[in-house]
Amino acid sequence: MTARPAPGARVRAVLAAVAWIAALVGVGAVLSALPLRYGPVPGDSPWRFAWNAWVLAAAFVAATGLVAVRLAGLSWAEAGWRGGCWAPLWLGGGAVLGSALAALAVGAAVVGGGAALRARGSPGGGAGAPVVLALLGAALAEELVFRGAPLRLLGRALGRWGATLVAALAFGLAHARNPAATAFSTINIMLAALLLSVAFFSRGGMPLAWGLHFGWNAALGLGFAAPVSGVALPGAALAYVPGPRPWMDGGLFGPEGGLAGTLAMAAGLVALLGRCVARPREWLA
Repeated sequence: MTARPAPGARVRAVLAAVAWIAALVGVGAVLSALPLRYGPVPGDSPWRFAWNAWVLAAAFVAATGLVAVRLAGLSWAEAGWRGGCWAPLWLGGGAVLGSALAALAVGAAVVGGGAALRARGSPGGGAGAPVVLALLGAALAEELVFRGAPLRLLGRALGRWGATLVAALAFGLAHARNPAATAFSTINIMLAALLLSVAFFSRGGMPLAWGLHFGWNAALGLGFAAPVSGVALPGAALAYVPGPRPWMDGGLFGPEGGLAGTLAMAAGLVALLGRCVARPREWLA
């Protein structure tokens, strides 16, 4: 039987993890500050969002290497980069799964919430390519900040279960001030964080979580023109119109803010965990 650490040792471990995470975030913020402010892409360019997203992603990759790997003693494998030559397949598989879950959420919003999808032609103005690239970079940046090394550092002190719950709370609160956010949407974002943490701790690691995050956002925002966490994206071929039951379709926040999003996240957990879904203590031990 493994002895439990003394309360004082647990507190010190948590404080150490928080300090390392604060250092990682601080280094990432410093490294990204000048490129974000003085980047070569004009502020009114459709590529500006993509530039900002990839600057943040690159800064937090560097911060992970400097703070988490070099100083805190994590390996790149522990930080989620353990797929090797299979990483592109995990990334692609995650994108497919995320897209399927987004389609499920929109379908539930249409059937149960009265939302509607209206064709509005092909994306115009070249908006599609820069937005796709931006979403890919933004998904990676968020995974590096909310999963990745921070999740593993917290796991050292709290175990996977505790670290996952703390990271889910932080992810939910980070989106709580988004346009049209509600208590329901914040809970759903926390459920999405749980799904992404399960993907991170799986064999697919960071590539799977990154692909899942990107596939959900891209399919929701570009494929169906539904708001992504309250933010509308340009360049979609369909127009998503919320119905009279926002508790189901999420209203202006998008399907993530209603029961449709809850059902999709639950389906994603079942898909990733299979028969282990009924044994959370086992897969988050």
